[in-house]
Amino acid sequence: MQFFNTRDIENLTGIKAHTLRTWEKRYGMVTPFNTLGKQPIYDNNNLKHILRISTLYHGGFKISKIAEMSMDEIAVKTLNLEQKTNFEVFINRFIEFTIDMDEMAFKQLFSELRESIDEKELFLHIIFPLLQRIGNLWMTGIILLIQEHFAFNLIRTELICSIDRI
Repeated sequence: MQFFNTRDIENLTGIKAHTLRTWEKRYGMVTPFNTLGKQPIYDNNNLKHILRISTLYHGGFKISKIAEMSMDEIAVKTLNLEQKTNFEVFINRFIEFTIDMDEMAFKQLFSELRESIDEKELFLHIIFPLLQRIGNLWMTGIILLIQEHFAFNLIRTELICSIDRI
């Protein structure tokens, strides 16, 4: 299990630390662990939950409505979010699958996106930004090297398949 500080969560989700603390206090959406120095620390489950909240929030849901949902509802709504123009939603889902090293889910989402949007759009707006973000997350020590390799190798395989189709 990995642990993340507030800065890591901010980098992964795009939610500012101040906003995250406000949501924690106002809505009790996430309960981080506290270190001996009273610094909040988040585990993998907290990170996945915050990524899902971020996905819904960036997808147009109001935070007050998200706060009323259970964790299961948030997970289901995240999976069913059909706003195809919000590429951040898909980048967050790919990061979640990378952290979990969930190959089946990663490939399934890639396949769904390949069928629903133009391949050029897929690579320009989702895959290339995802690669950059994953590289940055690895360089800053937020994700493990094996997680970084996991994502890069899956994307490499998909890229080779795309080239073969051409």
